[in-house]
Amino acid sequence: MSTKKKILFVDDEPNVLSSLRRSLRREGWDLLFAKSGDEGLEYLTNNEVDLIVSDMRMPEIDGIDFLKQAQAHYPHITRLVMTGYADREAVRTAFTEVEIHEMIPKPWEVEQLRQIIRDALKQAEMHESMSPGLHKIINELRPLPSLPQSYESIVAAIDQERDLDAQQIAAILLQSPPLAARIMQIANSSFFGQRRRVDSLAKAVVVLGIDIIKSLALLTSLEREIPHPVCDGLSAESVWQHSATSSAIAYHLAQIYAMDATLRDAAVTACALHDVGKLVLANHLPAVYAEIIALARCQSLSMAAAENQILNTDHARLGGCIIRWWNMPQRIVEAVSCHHTPESATHAPELVHLVHLANVLSHHADPTVEKHSGRPALSEATQRFFDLGEPQALDQLIEKLRAADLELALLYRQPWPSAMRRRTAI
Repeated sequence: MSTKKKILFVDDEPNVLSSLRRSLRREGWDLLFAKSGDEGLEYLTNNEVDLIVSDMRMPEIDGIDFLKQAQAHYPHITRLVMTGYADREAVRTAFTEVEIHEMIPKPWEVEQLRQIIRDALKQAEMHESMSPGLHKIINELRPLPSLPQSYESIVAAIDQERDLDAQQIAAILLQSPPLAARIMQIANSSFFGQRRRVDSLAKAVVVLGIDIIKSLALLTSLEREIPHPVCDGLSAESVWQHSATSSAIAYHLAQIYAMDATLRDAAVTACALHDVGKLVLANHLPAVYAEIIALARCQSLSMAAAENQILNTDHARLGGCIIRWWNMPQRIVEAVSCHHTPESATHAPELVHLVHLANVLSHHADPTVEKHSGRPALSEATQRFFDLGEPQALDQLIEKLRAADLELALLYRQPWPSAMRRRTAI
């Protein structure tokens, strides 16, 4: 039985299909080519297909209609779209309508095309093998939330201007008063502000740092876009605060372990996003999620373990799937998807271990987080990665965090449970 991945290309231009055949013939995939949407649907009826790549503009059935029908009948198949520059805005709208996973420009660069397809196949295979209930959940949750435009515009404004000082960054943040207010609130919290009184947005920028500011911009935008869950037993505020705390811990862990700035920034972003799947599940499936909370409380399970028992997937896998829709980098997708199972990381294990450690430290340090369930244990793989196998090694790391620039002592005033050092279901 062949193990080759089957890819269906749908395009009404024969020269495009011929060019695709030449570009990809050495990749070891089974390539199927359809000259119309109708022909593509016929291929799907008669063939097992792993990936669809469709043009947008076609006669009779255009790309959107074809992909809608493909999604309705074959929701498990990953869907990509190819389009010319003029179609891009239409395609962005189509992302929410038919959950397109990626957009490939025409004309394409051959190596870029190959890599996009490799990544899509690899990600689909990972989700299918490790989280068999994921496709069912995704279909029930349609449409998935979009990445807030307010976040994209603010981060783009900061990144486009080099060497901005705190006052200039504050001026950009003030363009979104809710975001500015949220940053001020968090900067003055017991965790971020501690004994300092932050009375201006510019001071907040100095206290928190630009990486944390971007993380908070993302969190605040998502808070506004994703409704607070109506499920009893889960506080959206505590989830967002935990995400912010994890981001700050990841930032300081990266400094302690002398990791490069690119890895540090990716960890801050991944930590900000790592529990988005939890809120989406609780908001869309409140009755089911209440059952999950009850199971976690009754059996002292982590939420991920309880989710897997009932849904055959968990918030980490769903969160990875959501941010994949947002075209986040593959390594951040993996860090979110694997933040409870770092031993399964294949793309960027260093980042995944960092995010997992920050998440576990944040859970165990904050007594208000998930009181209804068991807390995740530190993975043995992560202990080995950071050389934390000995109890004193973890204590020494906590002492270093206490001395970090943001003065984390208040966060760590609670005793650290010995269960943290035991390997339990997560």
